[in-house]
Amino acid sequence: ASCVHPALSGYSLIARRDRDANGGGVAIFAVDAISDIAVLCHKSLDTEVIWITLHAVRGPILVGCFYRRPHYSEIASIEYLGAEWSRLETEHVQSVIVGDMNVHHVSWLRFSSHTSSAGVFLREWVRDHGLTQRVRSPTRGPHLLDLVLTDFPDISIEVLSELSDHRPLSLRLPCPPLSFDRVERVCWHYGSADWTRMNRQLRQCDWSWADTAPPDEIVERIVSLLSGLMFQCIPSSQTRFNSSHPWLDEHCLKLVQAKCDAAGTDAFPQASFDCSRGLLAAQAAYVARTRRKLNSLKRGSKQWWRLSDQLLHRSSKPVSAALKRSNGAWAVSREDKAELFASTFESKWDLPVAEPNLFSPSPVPFVPPSPPPALVIRSRYIKGILTQLRADSGTGPDLIPTRVLLACA
Repeated sequence: ASCVHPALSGYSLIARRDRDANGGGVAIFAVDAISDIAVLCHKSLDTEVIWITLHAVRGPILVGCFYRRPHYSEIASIEYLGAEWSRLETEHVQSVIVGDMNVHHVSWLRFSSHTSSAGVFLREWVRDHGLTQRVRSPTRGPHLLDLVLTDFPDISIEVLSELSDHRPLSLRLPCPPLSFDRVERVCWHYGSADWTRMNRQLRQCDWSWADTAPPDEIVERIVSLLSGLMFQCIPSSQTRFNSSHPWLDEHCLKLVQAKCDAAGTDAFPQASFDCSRGLLAAQAAYVARTRRKLNSLKRGSKQWWRLSDQLLHRSSKPVSAALKRSNGAWAVSREDKAELFASTFESKWDLPVAEPNLFSPSPVPFVPPSPPPALVIRSRYIKGILTQLRADSGTGPDLIPTRVLLACA
């Protein structure tokens, strides 16, 4: 730090790492309201980075502050950063790294002037460890140098007005109160289903009403019939799970309550530590169970990818690559890419003005279309369609599983 005793009104100094006698370094302050839950985790001896643990309600959060000197190809500090993060992140539920990293990568970091080897190395490390870079505006002059690397899926970042030669970043971490959002679902036990009985009852039904009924009514009555037969022929049970924090249990809620009860007392630091450890252990057990389930699934299946995204804290929404405009500039944000797509499609929509010549076709008189022929539905056609369905495909809004349709084909 540039001063011997840095101080900010309303904030407490949690950790600092000085560069040398000439000044410089990194420091982390915490607002006084949360200074009791922010503790030093590790101070690097190899590079300018410090780590603190924020004992939040959802569990311990790893926060790192990193500075990398401007250099085109220097990657040793990034390697130190990655090694320390890999060692520390196992003891935290999520993490965020902020700092002036001085790297350039034109297709990854908007407002970069070039692509440096350090930028390529950092991007590969971020991608390989399930993190994302979330700053989308320049932070020093016309360039984006101050980055936020995190696995928080819904963190919000604001670039503030310029202070000295940088624009400060305002981060808002999503830390909602823990809650049990219990969801109940019907679990069908297909292995014990009486498919013979279901098909026999379907064959005994009088389907003559379908010859005159409108299509919407046909669909509604068939769905109602299949739903009733499912409950008669397939054993089922009710399952309950927590959709917001699937690793939470009653023990975790008791630890959170004990932490809240200890607020303002001497027992609060220990209660915060016990709460973070308990939540971390519960999450680790959930991750272990999910990994075992992942190993039992077919690699590349829908459920395999869904569980993989859960383990990496990734959103299931696809992210498209950056697009290059005709002038060489890159479209990185969702808004810019949408506008580029719209302008490109619009430019190709209008046909050129017709120029009559000797080969122009003569006008063709308009002939009204004839009415469509009657729709003929044959059982063999329907059976062919049903047998091609995938058993692992998702259930639609009619709540009729594909397994049932395949069994009735």
